[in-house]
Amino acid sequence: MRKAGAVYVHEKKTRKWLYRLADPETYLLSIAGIIRNLEKIPQQRYSRLIGIFSTEVIKRNIGIKSIVLFGSVARGNARQDSDVDLLILSDAFKSLGEAVDKLVDIEYSPRVVQEIEWLENNGVSTHLSFHPVSSHTLQMHPPIILDIIDEGIPIIDDGTYRIEAKKIKARMNELGAKRIWL
Repeated sequence: MRKAGAVYVHEKKTRKWLYRLADPETYLLSIAGIIRNLEKIPQQRYSRLIGIFSTEVIKRNIGIKSIVLFGSVARGNARQDSDVDLLILSDAFKSLGEAVDKLVDIEYSPRVVQEIEWLENNGVSTHLSFHPVSSHTLQMHPPIILDIIDEGIPIIDDGTYRIEAKKIKARMNELGAKRIWL
Protein backbone atom coordinates (compact mmCIF):
# COMPACT_ATOMS: atom_id res chain seq x y z
CA MET A 1 0.00 0.00 0.00
CA ARG A 2 2.93 2.35 0.64
CA LYS A 3 4.30 1.87 -2.88
CA ALA A 4 0.86 2.61 -4.30
CA GLY A 5 0.74 5.87 -2.34
CA ALA A 6 -2.25 4.86 -0.23
CA VAL A 7 -0.36 4.97 3.08
CA TYR A 8 2.35 7.28 4.44
CA VAL A 9 4.72 6.67 7.32
CA HIS A 10 4.16 9.62 9.63
CA GLU A 11 6.67 8.62 12.28
CA LYS A 12 9.10 5.78 12.87
CA LYS A 13 9.95 4.82 16.42
CA THR A 14 11.97 1.81 17.49
CA ARG A 15 9.14 -0.71 17.47
CA LYS A 16 6.19 1.51 16.71
CA TRP A 17 5.41 3.19 13.40
CA LEU A 18 2.57 5.65 12.90
CA TYR A 19 0.91 5.34 9.49
CA ARG A 20 -1.53 7.72 7.80
CA LEU A 21 -3.93 6.95 4.98
CA ALA A 22 -3.70 9.12 1.91
CA ASP A 23 -6.51 11.59 1.34
CA PRO A 24 -8.95 9.84 -1.07
CA GLU A 25 -9.07 12.70 -3.61
CA THR A 26 -5.29 13.01 -3.57
CA TYR A 27 -4.94 9.26 -4.01
CA LEU A 28 -7.20 9.30 -7.08
CA LEU A 29 -5.23 12.20 -8.60
CA SER A 30 -2.01 10.27 -7.89
CA ILE A 31 -3.31 7.15 -9.62
CA ALA A 32 -4.30 9.35 -12.58
CA GLY A 33 -0.73 10.72 -12.72
CA ILE A 34 -1.79 14.31 -12.09
CA ILE A 35 -0.16 14.47 -8.66
CA ARG A 36 3.20 12.70 -8.57
CA ASN A 37 6.13 11.82 -6.35
CA LEU A 38 4.47 12.08 -2.93
CA GLU A 39 6.09 8.73 -2.10
CA LYS A 40 9.52 10.26 -2.88
CA ILE A 41 9.28 12.80 -0.07
CA PRO A 42 11.90 11.58 2.43
CA GLN A 43 9.98 12.69 5.52
CA GLN A 44 6.54 11.40 4.64
CA ARG A 45 4.85 13.11 7.57
CA TYR A 46 4.50 16.05 5.15
CA SER A 47 3.19 14.02 2.17
CA ARG A 48 -0.47 14.17 3.12
CA LEU A 49 -0.37 17.97 3.64
CA ILE A 50 1.38 18.53 0.30
CA GLY A 51 -1.06 16.19 -1.42
CA ILE A 52 -4.13 17.89 0.05
CA PHE A 53 -2.80 21.35 -0.86
CA SER A 54 -2.06 20.17 -4.42
CA THR A 55 -5.52 18.63 -4.70
CA GLU A 56 -7.12 21.92 -3.62
CA VAL A 57 -5.03 23.80 -6.21
CA ILE A 58 -6.30 21.46 -8.94
CA LYS A 59 -9.91 21.70 -7.77
CA ARG A 60 -9.81 25.51 -7.88
CA ASN A 61 -8.36 25.54 -11.40
CA ILE A 62 -6.22 28.66 -10.87
CA GLY A 63 -3.81 28.05 -13.74
CA ILE A 64 -0.92 26.32 -11.98
CA LYS A 65 1.62 24.73 -14.33
CA SER A 66 3.84 23.19 -11.66
CA ILE A 67 4.23 22.71 -7.93
CA VAL A 68 7.72 21.69 -6.84
CA LEU A 69 8.67 20.81 -3.27
CA PHE A 70 12.13 21.99 -2.23
CA GLY A 71 14.07 22.92 0.90
CA SER A 72 14.57 20.88 4.03
CA VAL A 73 11.46 18.73 3.50
CA ALA A 74 12.67 17.71 0.01
CA ARG A 75 16.20 17.07 1.32
CA GLY A 76 14.91 14.99 4.22
CA ASN A 77 16.40 17.10 7.00
CA ALA A 78 13.33 19.07 8.13
CA ARG A 79 12.90 19.72 11.83
CA GLN A 80 9.56 19.46 13.61
CA ASP A 81 9.10 23.22 13.08
CA SER A 82 10.30 23.48 9.47
CA ASP A 83 8.11 25.06 6.84
CA VAL A 84 7.15 23.34 3.60
CA ASP A 85 8.71 25.25 0.67
CA LEU A 86 6.76 25.07 -2.59
CA LEU A 87 7.69 26.59 -5.93
CA ILE A 88 4.42 27.54 -7.63
CA LEU A 89 4.83 28.01 -11.38
CA SER A 90 1.97 29.87 -13.07
CA ASP A 91 1.42 32.46 -15.78
CA ALA A 92 -2.18 33.06 -14.65
CA PHE A 93 -1.40 35.54 -11.87
CA LYS A 94 -1.37 39.22 -12.80
CA SER A 95 0.83 40.12 -9.82
CA LEU A 96 2.71 38.64 -6.90
CA GLY A 97 -0.05 39.95 -4.61
CA GLU A 98 -2.73 38.10 -6.56
CA ALA A 99 -0.67 34.91 -6.45
CA VAL A 100 -0.17 35.13 -2.70
CA ASP A 101 -3.87 35.92 -2.12
CA LYS A 102 -5.05 32.88 -4.08
CA LEU A 103 -2.47 30.55 -2.53
CA VAL A 104 -3.21 31.75 1.01
CA ASP A 105 -6.93 31.19 0.35
CA ILE A 106 -6.07 27.58 -0.45
CA GLU A 107 -3.75 27.29 2.57
CA TYR A 108 -6.67 28.37 4.78
CA SER A 109 -9.19 26.07 3.13
CA PRO A 110 -10.83 23.69 5.62
CA ARG A 111 -9.06 20.54 4.40
CA VAL A 112 -5.58 22.10 4.50
CA VAL A 113 -6.23 23.71 7.90
CA GLN A 114 -7.49 20.40 9.26
CA GLU A 115 -4.29 18.65 8.15
CA ILE A 116 -2.04 21.38 9.60
CA GLU A 117 -3.96 21.13 12.89
CA TRP A 118 -3.55 17.33 12.90
CA LEU A 119 0.19 17.72 12.38
CA GLU A 120 0.34 20.36 15.14
CA ASN A 121 -1.49 18.03 17.54
CA ASN A 122 1.06 15.33 16.69
CA GLY A 123 4.22 17.36 17.28
CA VAL A 124 4.83 18.92 13.85
CA SER A 125 4.51 22.72 13.81
CA THR A 126 4.62 23.59 10.12
CA HIS A 127 3.18 25.94 7.55
CA LEU A 128 3.32 26.28 3.78
CA SER A 129 5.79 28.74 2.27
CA PHE A 130 5.00 29.71 -1.33
CA HIS A 131 7.44 30.93 -3.96
CA PRO A 132 5.29 31.88 -6.98
CA VAL A 133 7.10 32.44 -10.29
CA SER A 134 6.07 32.82 -13.91
CA SER A 135 7.47 30.83 -16.84
CA HIS A 136 9.32 33.97 -17.91
CA THR A 137 10.96 34.32 -14.48
CA LEU A 138 11.89 30.63 -14.49
CA GLN A 139 13.60 31.07 -17.88
CA MET A 140 15.70 33.91 -16.42
CA HIS A 141 17.17 31.37 -13.95
CA PRO A 142 17.01 33.31 -10.67
CA PRO A 143 19.45 31.99 -8.02
CA ILE A 144 16.75 30.22 -5.97
CA ILE A 145 15.94 28.10 -9.02
CA LEU A 146 19.43 26.59 -8.90
CA ASP A 147 18.68 25.15 -5.45
CA ILE A 148 15.26 23.97 -6.53
CA ILE A 149 16.66 22.25 -9.64
CA ASP A 150 19.18 20.41 -7.47
CA GLU A 151 16.84 19.17 -4.75
CA GLY A 152 13.27 19.76 -5.93
CA ILE A 153 10.58 17.11 -6.10
CA PRO A 154 7.94 17.92 -8.75
CA ILE A 155 4.45 17.27 -7.38
CA ILE A 156 2.44 18.70 -10.28
CA ASP A 157 4.03 19.49 -13.65
CA ASP A 158 2.61 20.07 -17.10
CA GLY A 159 6.16 19.72 -18.48
CA THR A 160 7.17 23.38 -18.15
CA TYR A 161 9.32 22.83 -15.05
CA ARG A 162 10.80 19.55 -16.31
CA ILE A 163 11.90 21.09 -19.62
CA GLU A 164 13.42 24.17 -17.99
CA ALA A 165 15.11 22.09 -15.26
CA LYS A 166 16.69 19.91 -17.94
CA LYS A 167 18.06 23.01 -19.72
CA ILE A 168 19.45 24.46 -16.50
CA LYS A 169 21.09 21.15 -15.49
CA ALA A 170 22.67 20.82 -18.95
CA ARG A 171 24.02 24.37 -18.76
CA MET A 172 25.39 23.80 -15.25
CA ASN A 173 27.12 20.60 -16.40
CA GLU A 174 28.52 22.42 -19.42
CA LEU A 175 29.98 25.08 -17.11
CA GLY A 176 31.20 22.52 -14.59
CA ALA A 177 29.16 24.23 -11.88
CA LYS A 178 28.82 22.49 -8.51
CA ARG A 179 26.78 23.24 -5.45
CA ILE A 180 28.86 24.21 -2.44
CA TRP A 181 27.41 24.29 1.08
CA LEU A 182 28.80 26.99 3.34
